[in-house]
Amino acid sequence: MRILIPLLLLVAACATAPRAGQPLAGRYELVSVNGRSLPAPSAEEPEVVLERGMLVLGEDGRYEMAIAARTRSQADARMPVVRGTYEVDRNALTLRPDEGSGAGTVHFWFTREGQQLRLLDRDDHAYVWRWR
Repeated sequence: MRILIPLLLLVAACATAPRAGQPLAGRYELVSVNGRSLPAPSAEEPEVVLERGMLVLGEDGRYEMAIAARTRSQADARMPVVRGTYEVDRNALTLRPDEGSGAGTVHFWFTREGQQLRLLDRDDHAYVWRWR
């Protein structure tokens, strides 16, 4: 029993935190933009509403991001997926989309508290993601 309890604690710790190989590796769900819970107005386009988002940062340095967004006049959201590579340098996260995606490189400052990853872009827009 003495061996089983530490082993269960280790398994629980591995299941609730990103892995050490890539410090941010994991699957995240967007929960707020600039302090507003989703659905929330886009930080850059006030007429666009962000409904949900998903970010996967792989152990291999690749990422996949999808954000469901719609204009206020649209009934249904579109959720395009962007894939590429990412790099972590201290508290900076850089997302570089694959060629042909139509998206540009994005730089964020990040903090992580427990299961939350807070990304701050160059315009001070804050995106809070929850690890899943």
